[in-house]
Amino acid sequence: MKTDYLAIDVGGTNIKYGILDHSGILLFNDKVPSNCHCLDEFYQILDKIIRLNLKRIKGIAVSVPGKVDVRTGTVYFGGALPFLNGATIKKILENKYHILVGVENDGKSAALAELWLRITK
Repeated sequence: MKTDYLAIDVGGTNIKYGILDHSGILLFNDKVPSNCHCLDEFYQILDKIIRLNLKRIKGIAVSVPGKVDVRTGTVYFGGALPFLNGATIKKILENKYHILVGVENDGKSAALAELWLRITK
């Protein structure tokens, strides 16, 4: 039964990712260089990360630089990764893997995680 979540933090140098349980406990984490120069290369990196963990997860959270329409999961102004501008990450990943995906700005993601952990403890 799938009970865990995959969190992916996209940065200009690395893409960090981890598996978390429903309580927010980090079970595993790793990183790969984000040496991609276009959207296709970016999705290839995400594909490798997701496929490694797909059997155990029931959702994916992606934090990215730039402005994000959280309803559609579309990125605008990708910060250090300008090719992310206009990327429809939520739609692409949900359609490909048939799993719930949330996309948020990286700074807001960190603040929301801190708030959630304070409330739940």
